[in-house]
Amino acid sequence: MTLLMIWKEANVERIWLVSDSRLSNAGEAGGHTAFTDRAAKILEIPAILSGPRTPKACPTRSVSIGFAYTGSTLIALQAYTAVLPLWSRLETTQVSTLPSIKEFAEHLKIFMEAYAHEMGSNGHDVGCQCVLVGPNDPTGVLDAWLVETKVENGCFTALSRQLNFLSSNYVELLGSGRTMAAERLMKIAPNGEAWSREPLRMIRDYLGEDRAGSVGGAVQIGIATEVGCEMHFDVQPLTVGKPLGTPFVAMTYRGFDFFKIGRIGDAFITLRGIT
Repeated sequence: MTLLMIWKEANVERIWLVSDSRLSNAGEAGGHTAFTDRAAKILEIPAILSGPRTPKACPTRSVSIGFAYTGSTLIALQAYTAVLPLWSRLETTQVSTLPSIKEFAEHLKIFMEAYAHEMGSNGHDVGCQCVLVGPNDPTGVLDAWLVETKVENGCFTALSRQLNFLSSNYVELLGSGRTMAAERLMKIAPNGEAWSREPLRMIRDYLGEDRAGSVGGAVQIGIATEVGCEMHFDVQPLTVGKPLGTPFVAMTYRGFDFFKIGRIGDAFITLRGIT
């Protein structure tokens, strides 16, 4: 269960992916059991294409594709780990370009449908939505595709569709928190103004209220541009010591303090932050 918001920033060739970090399960009494508030819901997949292994080989082409999901974590992450080593081992026998985001989505669908069939045949929920976002090679034009597993006519299947961001005031809302998000966004911009960072601020405010439910934890952020998709850590100005109101800055990555995890040995992790 989650809330995933995807939108194209007004007047900029940039698509945002923003999610919460709570992993939970619906309870029998209608409530939710939270397993962790540090779940990975927005990830990257490196796609690397090598040319023929000859003296006149074409140069290697690469891009980072954004991956995000809602619903069944098992289906989503198993499909993710299945394609992760494959998409970085692409080869061509002639000068070519990387597959399109649509073609990557069709490949991902093979794995998602197989996992949905196996899980559904054993009585498990198969509802899962995975989103791929990135630029099409070599034009750099951004594209986004949704692959969704479901039950149709008694069969477990996976369907894909393109997300349409031709309108800059459109936000794709996925997950159990989509109704809540739609209501809050309507209050922010009742006349459908073009979006910048308003959805990000909305989910920050909601998570700051610390309500129990299927949406919670910390903010996860991914941004796709013409050169690829990149994850960011979240930077929020917080206030403690009321009524004195001593300000400080919180830097988090999936609910982890980035001050603690941003260094390994003598090496620093070069992940950028969004304030």
